[in-house]
Amino acid sequence: MNRIYNLENLANNWNKTRHLPNKVRYLQVAKDYNVEVSKLRIALRAANQLGLKLESSENNLYSGLNNDNFSLEELVNKWNTKKYGASELGKEYGVSQGTIRNRLKSAIKLGIHVEQTSQGKTFKVHSRDGIYQSVVNRIEKKSALDSFLEKEILRLRSNYLGSKEIARILNISLSKVDFLTIDMSLRGVSIPNSKEPNANKKNQLQDELLLANSIDSYLEKNLSLTEIVDILGISRYKVQNIIYKHLIRS
Repeated sequence: MNRIYNLENLANNWNKTRHLPNKVRYLQVAKDYNVEVSKLRIALRAANQLGLKLESSENNLYSGLNNDNFSLEELVNKWNTKKYGASELGKEYGVSQGTIRNRLKSAIKLGIHVEQTSQGKTFKVHSRDGIYQSVVNRIEKKSALDSFLEKEILRLRSNYLGSKEIARILNISLSKVDFLTIDMSLRGVSIPNSKEPNANKKNQLQDELLLANSIDSYLEKNLSLTEIVDILGISRYKVQNIIYKHLIRS
């Protein structure tokens, strides 16, 4: 890894990215200097101690309330669509339901509008069209941060890096890397150096087609996604992936 020698130059480059969310800023500047995010944070602290001006992100409403996997703004926007529950968002970001709810409470305390559920229940979408739309939103409509991360994952995979190494370099969870990689694959994006035996692919396809037929029949009966998940005994994430791959795109 290269070292950052000119802190004044670093401060100037950091300030040029103030239009970006904090997470994207760290990743972008770290990439520009070919260093890990942790090294960049140390250099920025040193620049601050020297009295160099470091401008915060323009979106100050959410400043300081972002963790390593997602921004508060991104979480609130997804929650307010009423297409995601705390459990689903927790699985997507690799955190617990409690963490999701605590982040939403933080947003409310800041005066940010957060949609409320009735009797503490998560939002449910029952119609086929509604379920299809929620699946498409999750897989296709990525935030600026996720879009950036997907590009970085492809770049690093082209350099023969594995998921664990990519997670370390991008300073995100391993599950986040896996989720984004699977979503890209579902959209038809070619994943560099992806290794999976043909036999496994064939067996997996057969299993998915059987599940897709079952899911299709349950949708005809107007069952909710939660009800389908409970009946099949598999994760919501897997059901959504099968719906997207075999019922929406096929």
